[in-house]
Amino acid sequence: MKLSYRSDIDGLRGIAVLSVLFFHTDVSGFSGGFVGVDIFFVISGFLITSIILKDIHENKFTISRFYERRIRRIFPALFPVIIFTIIVGSYLFDAITFKELGQSVAATTLFSSNILFWHTSGYFAGDSSLKPLLHTWSLAVEEQFYIFFPLAIIFIKAHLKSRYLFWLIILSLVSFAVSIYAVTCHPGAAFYFMPTRAWELLLGSILALDILPKSNSIWQRNILSAIGLGLILYSITFYSENINFPGYTALPPVIGSSLIIYCGNDEKNFSVKKILSIKPLVFIGLISYSLYLWHWTFVSFSKYLLFRSFNIYEKTFIIIASLVIATLSWKYIEKPFRAQTPLIKEQHKLFITAGSLLFIISCSGLLIYHFNGIGIRNDLFYPQLNVTIQKAQAREEIGHGTPLTFGYNKTKPSFALCGDSHAWALLPALDQQAKSSNLSGVMLSNSTTPFLLGVNIIQNKNDDSFDEAFFNSKTLQYIKTHSSIRTIILAGRWAIYTKGYYTCKSEDPCNFKLVDITGQCGENKKNAFILESALKRTVNTLLSLGCKVILVCDVPEIGYDVPRVYSIYARWPAIVNLDKIRPTIKEYHERQKEAQAIMEKLAKLPEVTIIYPQARMFDQNGKGKIIEQGNLLYNDYDHLSAAGARFVAPAFNKAFEEMAAEQKNISMDSNNKKLTLTN
Repeated sequence: MKLSYRSDIDGLRGIAVLSVLFFHTDVSGFSGGFVGVDIFFVISGFLITSIILKDIHENKFTISRFYERRIRRIFPALFPVIIFTIIVGSYLFDAITFKELGQSVAATTLFSSNILFWHTSGYFAGDSSLKPLLHTWSLAVEEQFYIFFPLAIIFIKAHLKSRYLFWLIILSLVSFAVSIYAVTCHPGAAFYFMPTRAWELLLGSILALDILPKSNSIWQRNILSAIGLGLILYSITFYSENINFPGYTALPPVIGSSLIIYCGNDEKNFSVKKILSIKPLVFIGLISYSLYLWHWTFVSFSKYLLFRSFNIYEKTFIIIASLVIATLSWKYIEKPFRAQTPLIKEQHKLFITAGSLLFIISCSGLLIYHFNGIGIRNDLFYPQLNVTIQKAQAREEIGHGTPLTFGYNKTKPSFALCGDSHAWALLPALDQQAKSSNLSGVMLSNSTTPFLLGVNIIQNKNDDSFDEAFFNSKTLQYIKTHSSIRTIILAGRWAIYTKGYYTCKSEDPCNFKLVDITGQCGENKKNAFILESALKRTVNTLLSLGCKVILVCDVPEIGYDVPRVYSIYARWPAIVNLDKIRPTIKEYHERQKEAQAIMEKLAKLPEVTIIYPQARMFDQNGKGKIIEQGNLLYNDYDHLSAAGARFVAPAFNKAFEEMAAEQKNISMDSNNKKLTLTN
């Protein structure tokens, strides 16, 4: 069994890596460029299975020989990228971000970064672009696959009568079914996990068997390969971050790649094969692995420093720099380790060297993580930098119990704070006010869950199907069964429910949808209409229970990670223009006007008041504040830090004075009743 060189496969690799490169650099027309990874999976499955079967046919296959090939292919180019990332990250990153990088380094060396990145963030999430090793998730998927795949091939040969086709088809169908299920129920896992991606590699493996029936018609093979190329180009051009992926939507690029590989094994198939075999494209395919590794580090570090999209010059620079470095890496690092007389020729020396480097780099990552990003790096020159950032990002332990009770701990809760993560962010302010007023409150909030009765939320294509309506019905039930709660404070990131994500800055541009499950709003209503209806329903329900309602307007959204802004500004002020980053009061009112109009209309009802904490968040020039007296007021793009919450606390003075007075009257009435009964 002889393996012949396929220049068209290198050309297909070239298309795959260029689509990923142009997608990551925001080149127009490549909104679906992420499917390049799926093309790589098919190619990898085809080539590696071909090698395994050849070795089995020639009685040369051993597990050690297989992993020697994997080490020579993967490690030489990967190690310099990781080391480069650590060095540059140690200079650029603040302690928190560098700590996260250390965790990424350890996960990458253990080929488990896909699990880490699934657990910490989605691939298309805004902060994911700031993770320089994010792209190694695909390497982790492949290496996890190749732990089991050779063993499966050996088992099929030894115990299942070498029925490779039957069992590979079964395995691929199972994996595809899992992918279809997971993409709707667990989309993050579907994107990152090996079992949901294995079918893409297995299709390549099936092609490597070379036992599928082939057409003798040159015309048919050319048509099929042209269809395959069309499916790939369609996916690259018309897909976007908003689609559910993989699952069914991964079929076009995967089938397209498979058709090209299937039909290209004949020299008479001249059309698509000739296109893919042009020398520039083949060369890009040859350097594709190094190009894939290096380009993302440049993209990620550039995005860390810039607080805007790339301009044409920056895109061009990143693309050219990536091509140059990848070429050097391929020529001077990759090729020497895979030559006929390779560097470190002896297998045992290769394993020892690779294992030692893995151990050293992994331990380096763990040490960075263990020592919290080694903040001493910046302490010598910027003594307050890490303290300020860590203080802003720290989550203070306030209150106790489930649900969380806060404030003065010697009384029953007389008010509840309900809403999403922006309500949580106000907790230090309300805790401070409650303690000074001898009041106790209870937190009935959940991230991304505004207190809107009868409403569910589709956050984006990776929505985790959390049942917001059910959570809020349980919240209402809690209020009903705790008669001491007399006031409900409703807070939230209201503009997101009318305007969607803050796309003019840097957040995920995916759609954001409110869904009314009561049927009262009808179908196809805009978010603002549903918000008004649901908030009115919620307020009236609370009023009917005898509760007072306080509506809290939201604070300005910054749209940029404030600790990161501060970290860069403190060290390189020329890079960051704070005036451009801080929102104006005009921008704030434009974004908030629909939500604020809804609340002001409801505030006309008896026992409903409105609070405007944002009034304290603008300076005399009408620019949003992000730092006050050395304290960062935000801990990320839009959430108040503990210092920020306490900064807006005076906005609640009047409300707590009234709640304290009411509570005092209730206590006096209760004492009078006791006195009457005693007499």
